[in-house]
Amino acid sequence: MRETVFIKQNRDKWEEFEELLDSPHPDADKLSDLFIQVTDDLSYARTFYPRRSVRVYLNGLAQKVFFQIYKSRKPIWKKFSRFWTHQLPSLTWNARKSLYLSFLIFAGATLIGLLSAYADPDFSESILGSDYVSMTRDNIAKGDPMAVYKQHGEFNMFLGITLNNITVALYTFALGLVFSIGTIGILIRNGIIFGAFIHLFIQADLLKESLLTVMMHGTLELSSIVIAGAAGMTMGSGLVFPGSYSRSKSFQLSARRGINLLLGTLPLFVIAGFVESYFTRHTEAPDLLRAFFILLCLAFVIFYFLWYPRYLARKGRLEEALGKPAPESDKVIELDKIKSTGDIYYETFVILRGLLGKVLLACLVGTLVFSTGVFLTSNSAPNELFLFPAGLFGSASVVPSFFQNPNHPFIYAFWILSIGGVLTWLSWLWFREIGQPAKLPRLIGSSVLLAAALGCFTLFENSAMIITGLVIFSPFAFLVSYAISLWGFNPDHALGMAIRLLRNSYARITMLAFTLLLSGFLLFLLLDSGVTSFLLDSLSMNLNLDEEHGYQLIAIAYTVLSFFFLTLIISIWYYAFVLQFYSCLEINSAVGLKKKLEELASAHQIRGLDRE
Repeated sequence: MRETVFIKQNRDKWEEFEELLDSPHPDADKLSDLFIQVTDDLSYARTFYPRRSVRVYLNGLAQKVFFQIYKSRKPIWKKFSRFWTHQLPSLTWNARKSLYLSFLIFAGATLIGLLSAYADPDFSESILGSDYVSMTRDNIAKGDPMAVYKQHGEFNMFLGITLNNITVALYTFALGLVFSIGTIGILIRNGIIFGAFIHLFIQADLLKESLLTVMMHGTLELSSIVIAGAAGMTMGSGLVFPGSYSRSKSFQLSARRGINLLLGTLPLFVIAGFVESYFTRHTEAPDLLRAFFILLCLAFVIFYFLWYPRYLARKGRLEEALGKPAPESDKVIELDKIKSTGDIYYETFVILRGLLGKVLLACLVGTLVFSTGVFLTSNSAPNELFLFPAGLFGSASVVPSFFQNPNHPFIYAFWILSIGGVLTWLSWLWFREIGQPAKLPRLIGSSVLLAAALGCFTLFENSAMIITGLVIFSPFAFLVSYAISLWGFNPDHALGMAIRLLRNSYARITMLAFTLLLSGFLLFLLLDSGVTSFLLDSLSMNLNLDEEHGYQLIAIAYTVLSFFFLTLIISIWYYAFVLQFYSCLEINSAVGLKKKLEELASAHQIRGLDRE
């Protein structure tokens, strides 16, 4: 049909639709009927007149209805503002007991560290390390006791300090999973270290200078560690005190509150890192100016985390939903609905809870396939094939060697086989869950492509580029993979749809990727805790293995655990991006909106309040 004929046939209908949209009280039945017809016309125009103005015009008509239905949805910047002005203070107020306890533990541990250093001259070296103590004493002897803050360039120091501080906060929070005991242990450890550090300068009669220098950044940094401790104890309280809820449900609610409270510390760590890198080094600044800055930071912490939440509580303006969990019930997941990042994150774990046994079995099988295949076909010893460094994220740093390893030329094939198999199983479970026919060749093909793409993201040169690549580019890989599993290997359709979804919802998609990345870090933090190494060392000693065989056993165990955790993280990412796919699809095509309007048109008997 020629475009002019198409327009002539439908002009009256479109004009009537416009009049209904401009009417203050349009007839819902008529609006629904016309909307369905207009969307059908839009589909026709997209097919036969993709570059003509009629398609743009019809797309605008459909969007008018969409935005009228969803006009009550708050813009992203308003949600962001609401988080800092109401939600975070409400969380702080609800977690005030954990916050006070966290502060008391840290302050008490600082006093213990100070008194222990007084009682034992060697205590500071055992806690801070002999190299650091020697360097500090040398700097004091040279007349520049704070030279440690002047050793590196400002920008590199800022990046390193900020990343380290955030890592410590994540570690403090993550160990709340051990019934809050791990978080308390980290608070005690950091407090003792701080007390021993202060004692070094008390010995040299430099207490005033040390406090004026360290507390410039330490006021925000130490406050953030205390808040991260409160977040970890808030999460752990759900396991320790489930109340009338099941322990898993109680943990879900407490973990959600703890994560949101932890997010409130991230800006403080960034600011503290910036101050430490650019301003703390200027020890020649007037004491009065430095003292004023410290008092200003302290006043902000007291105002925002203590006084302001209490003020909102007195005025009755707290976010009640944050402190009152919803009743326990089965969650019905709607795919044709626009969802926030928090909704998707929560529903992802609802899906995993329903499929937990099958997902864990898939992760275990994939791990055994990879580990067995790699170790049996390698000429290198396990501890040479995978070298796990000590410290935080030591296991995570080995992940790139799972598919690019100089000691095993075919390791990438085992990566594709194991991860592709796990993703295929996850896809099949999902399609069966939603009652949609699944074509196995599509599932296998899309899963293999996704596994190959995930292997490429970690080929960057450093960890910062790897993290950036995962946040920016991995959503595209997941969306394309799922589009292929739905519609087959149609590059134009699958790639085009993924590009449209990313273009129209890029901010929310990258926010989800960042949130999922933090979750993955938390899992690896648990793996790198002292508990794992202690158990493996104990196992090695009980088996009476010599040193070499003990190292090999530990390398094998860490490989199995790391790969298992990695497959579990990929499973979480897969289901999260599936939900994100449908949410973005609703934004672009309004499938759910059209369905609701059809239901509205069929409900002729509804009147009055229900109709409204």
